[in-house]
Amino acid sequence: MHILLPPQIEYILNTFSSNNFDAYIVGGCVRDLLMNKTPTDWDICSSALPEQTIKLFKNHKILKNGLKHGTVTVLFKDKSKYEITTFRSDGIYTDNRHPDQVSYVTDIKTDLSRRDFTINAFAYNQEKGLLDFFDGITDLKNKVIRCIGNPDTRFQEDGLRILRALRFSSVLNFNIEIETSNSILKNWRLLDNISIERITTEFNKLLLGVNVNNVVNKYFFLDNINFDSIFIENNENATLLIRLSYFFINMKKNSLNLKLDNKSNNVISELIKYHDLNIIPDKIYIKQCLNKMGIERFQQLLILKHCVSPEIKNLLNSIIENKECFNLKQLAINGTDIKQIGIKESKKIGEHLNNILNLVINEKIINNKGDIMSEIINMEYQNLLDIAKTASENAYSPYSNFKVGAAIKCKNGMIYTGCNIENASFSATICAERVAAAKAISENNVDFLAIAVYVQDEKLFPPCGICRQFLAEFSDDLVVIYANKNETVFTNINLLLPSKFAL
Repeated sequence: MHILLPPQIEYILNTFSSNNFDAYIVGGCVRDLLMNKTPTDWDICSSALPEQTIKLFKNHKILKNGLKHGTVTVLFKDKSKYEITTFRSDGIYTDNRHPDQVSYVTDIKTDLSRRDFTINAFAYNQEKGLLDFFDGITDLKNKVIRCIGNPDTRFQEDGLRILRALRFSSVLNFNIEIETSNSILKNWRLLDNISIERITTEFNKLLLGVNVNNVVNKYFFLDNINFDSIFIENNENATLLIRLSYFFINMKKNSLNLKLDNKSNNVISELIKYHDLNIIPDKIYIKQCLNKMGIERFQQLLILKHCVSPEIKNLLNSIIENKECFNLKQLAINGTDIKQIGIKESKKIGEHLNNILNLVINEKIINNKGDIMSEIINMEYQNLLDIAKTASENAYSPYSNFKVGAAIKCKNGMIYTGCNIENASFSATICAERVAAAKAISENNVDFLAIAVYVQDEKLFPPCGICRQFLAEFSDDLVVIYANKNETVFTNINLLLPSKFAL
């Protein structure tokens, strides 16, 4: 059998061979090549001792961090790197993970005999071809995971091999041979001795395998979790986080601890939190869901719940494509806009933004600035306008054809009212806003916040120029609302000064 190898691998093997050392590619990379897959990493072993390997590759940068296990890493100029390990045999495993000591040996068979499974115990070089001392080729053809030697011994040496067997079964879609399978069920508590980080790495790979349903349903761990095969195995959108969420939702016993990063934990927690939602094909309901969790999380939730409703998906796509508002960032206004109408308190601003967002999501108002600001003004100042309207009922002046009422609200909450009245001395009318302001001034309460003016006439007009200048002396950001029965106008006193407003 001849296998075409990458140039750097050939270079390494030839370097050993030309210096009278045996060297092979071993393990998973050979298995992948036999399955017509491209290896993701390459393991090389050699009869050369570590110091001999270092000498052979002295023109390369060498990493020695694996030296105590007989491993030397050779780096190339393109930043690729290859681990080379001396043939070895392992001593006793007292921690169920690593051998207490290793001994260097001269033959490849001894080295391969310490490995976990027959399909991972191949060796190959171009001089001697494929070495298969444990009939791994037969297991590979039959799609079987089988321990080398006694399964109990192999798993007691290294408990992580239990998860590796399950991972290979899931990823490669292989069956686990009966003795190996029975030993897994017998020895699975050995995983308690394995670091949570290593367990997490193996389990995450397992969950992404094509055979995950059978593996998880049979082994993890005696929980009999039923992964929907269509949902998990054939759904390429079922990402790792979705699969993890599904696993934890269905796990009956606390049989497995994993260590995930904070972001992953947060995603999984949210998906578990919202898993029981009854998602209905209603646009407003979907927007409410999007407000709670955002687009990405909602889409993940649909996959997690195996929601295949075309109506729900069409509604979601419509919301996204039409950029319909479902969060504060999408509102046509922001806090600065609300401050401009005299509302300064952060808590109050937040309340208005959330109230308006709720109205927009529920399609009670349109998401445009004019409609929203009118609604906020109505919420905040309608009471003041009602007071001004009541005050207008008392207005009288023979020099005026209409009745006007005014109400001024000060920043301390006090409200002063007035209406247009007769000034007999000058045969004229005193404006309602000046009457209200005079009452406030008489109490030395001149920190004005807003003034509402109500006109009982078909024609709507703002306060007169003299009143506007007068009021501006007390507040340069005074909110002004003037209205009649047909219309309400909101503005700021600065915009109503004679230089900015056509009389």
